[in-house]
Amino acid sequence: MRSGRQITRTVTRRSPLNTHRHGRTRHPDTHHSKFPAQRHPRRAAPIPILRLAGARITGRLDLSGADLVKAIWFEQCYFDEPPNLADARTRTVRIVQSYLPGLNALSAKIDGQLDLTKTMVKGRLRLVMAHVTGELTLNGSTLINSDDWTLFAGGLTVDGGVFCRRGFESQGPIRLVGAHLNGGLFLDDARLNGVRGNALIADNLRVEGRMVCDDLVADGALRLPGARINGQLSWDGATIQATEEMGLDLRRLIAEELILTTAKPVLGIVDLGSARVSVLRDDPMTWPADIRLDGFCYDSLAAPSGHDKRDGRRQRYPSDSASTSADTLPASSRLAWLSLNRVGYRPQPFEQLAAFYRRIGHDDQARKVLLVKQCRRRSTQNVGGKLWGYLLDWSVGYGYRPWLAAIWLISLIAIGSITFAWRPPPPVDQATSPPFNSLVYTINLLLPAGQFVQPDQSRLSHF
Repeated sequence: MRSGRQITRTVTRRSPLNTHRHGRTRHPDTHHSKFPAQRHPRRAAPIPILRLAGARITGRLDLSGADLVKAIWFEQCYFDEPPNLADARTRTVRIVQSYLPGLNALSAKIDGQLDLTKTMVKGRLRLVMAHVTGELTLNGSTLINSDDWTLFAGGLTVDGGVFCRRGFESQGPIRLVGAHLNGGLFLDDARLNGVRGNALIADNLRVEGRMVCDDLVADGALRLPGARINGQLSWDGATIQATEEMGLDLRRLIAEELILTTAKPVLGIVDLGSARVSVLRDDPMTWPADIRLDGFCYDSLAAPSGHDKRDGRRQRYPSDSASTSADTLPASSRLAWLSLNRVGYRPQPFEQLAAFYRRIGHDDQARKVLLVKQCRRRSTQNVGGKLWGYLLDWSVGYGYRPWLAAIWLISLIAIGSITFAWRPPPPVDQATSPPFNSLVYTINLLLPAGQFVQPDQSRLSHF
């Protein structure tokens, strides 16, 4: 058992303390001196200023404002009070397989890694405005704080990756508002249990590289409005079940690739309003019941190919596999996708989808989309507009079905030919008029070009 004050004095004096379980203490120099000198010696690991294993820290470990030049390692330790690293500057901090009632690292500067692997934190893990030059590792850890935030890290900067995988669990909401994660964010195989409807709040998050949420299980809303992912954002195999209206909030998102092939449809609204991605990969089998697409811009749409569906095997990162194929869904399928927008008619999603089909050379599919757009628009107009819309739709398909005009013309010519053959009009001059032809006469009435076929020498006076 160690006192927090004793450890604090040891650290601030910069005198090494290396205590293993069973109470045996060894000086770091003695620990490394047992290895004989070699011709090509390996680089020794950094000697920590403090290393404890199997200890219980009974008092408060207060290192706020301290300037530590060496690492701090705790393994299988139990803390009675939350350690305080606020405004501290230190090297690598490892607290692994331990118990923490919380951790305060407000505005701390960690020149190395912050490793909390397989550690239980029952309280707030506070990393607001902290800067970690290495990696932040929470693999296999459990964060419990159902009445408050489990990870409170607004403005956090991590130069390496943030790893919350391999059984990571948060029993309470996570806050990453304005965080800058320069090495990616990995939440694959994690479980997030939110309270008050939210499991993750990450407004204006910045991620350089991938944000991987494959096989994530979230009980609560995931909110990332304004996030910028300079790489791939993947929800492949994820399960999102919101307790309130919003399920996945991706408004104003900017990403290179967005993968929405979830394990099952998201329970709650998926909002992509004003988002912009280069590639959207989704699966009609897992489209949500309510998806907001107003202002959503994309360069390419991809869906799993028939081969991928039969194979049943998922690549961890689909865009990296040269053998991964994708299908372009027909307009009928994508129009069903647009109809999932429960807020009513919005013109931009139709224009965006039509532009995509034109860009890949499917003009016929683009016309189908624009025709449906006009039909949906008709439902928002007054009675006069609706009647005029029905006439345009019935006659020429709002101009997107020009072949309808040809059908109408052929029909009128056929009706006229039959009618005038049954009751031909009398000629103007019986002596000079050529033999009567009902077909040519009908064309003469319908088209100006008919005058070049047969002069108009008959009159309709008796009709």
